[in-house]
Amino acid sequence: MSLQNIPNRNPAVLFASFEAWTRIHLQVRDASSVYIANKRSDLELPGPGGQQGGLQLTQAQGIVSLPWIGPLYLLGSNPNSLIEIAVFPTSVETGR
Repeated sequence: MSLQNIPNRNPAVLFASFEAWTRIHLQVRDASSVYIANKRSDLELPGPGGQQGGLQLTQAQGIVSLPWIGPLYLLGSNPNSLIEIAVFPTSVETGR
């Protein structure tokens, strides 16, 4: 697992890009929110009504397990949002 410090300013952070479906586990480690998306523009440009785009993750959700393909962009709600990310290649069975 790797602990990442994610800023709240553009450009959004490109964490990794996955060529095949890959299981990722994410856990926000502080009181901020971290937004994830597979397109940088989804995080950097306001959505309808000025809403932040992307999937919002918070500490209250605990560990979130997702299958992911393509680029993984992150943007925090605070200047120093913390998220822990574990990546499991397709050859690893995670039991989910």
